[in-house]
Amino acid sequence: RWRLQQALARTWRRRPDLLEGLELTDEQRRLLDEYRAMADTDGHCPALDNQE
Repeated sequence: RWRLQQALARTWRRRPDLLEGLELTDEQRRLLDEYRAMADTDGHCPALDNQE
């Protein structure tokens, strides 16, 4: 689950256009929503900032 959330979050931050055309599963949508809730208003999440 953690890897899936990280992959979705990275895609959302780098290529949100790719996610727009996808039909996400309930789990994928929930994980992405959790990430978005953790992200600050600038769209950054400390958990991913050190990976870029």
